[in-house]
Amino acid sequence: KTGSEIIDFSNSLSRSLGLEKIFLFNGFSCSPNYMTTSESGVPDLFLRTFFQEKMLQNGVMMPYVAVSHAHSKPEIIEKTKSALTETLREIKSTVESGRSFEEALTGPSIKPVFRKFN
Repeated sequence: KTGSEIIDFSNSLSRSLGLEKIFLFNGFSCSPNYMTTSESGVPDLFLRTFFQEKMLQNGVMMPYVAVSHAHSKPEIIEKTKSALTETLREIKSTVESGRSFEEALTGPSIKPVFRKFN
């Protein structure tokens, strides 16, 4: 239930902000996943990092989604929804400003797990 609620809320918000091509949740309700991509559908690690930075600034640590019993508390769900709302608004603002997500980062970008050289 909780995972489905987060997926539905996030995707609805993303659509309403016109971000559905670059940000969406998918997966099963017990293990949701969020995807950050360029307009052409290529994974965008700068956007993923930006999303994680902003979620953390908004009080929710979300490098990935792992639904647990603690997430059944209404105040936790509302805090997550509030953080998602603020974060997706900041993503939209960055897109509209013409800045790249790489420029908008305050820290280093995350890197792919599998790469030739670390």
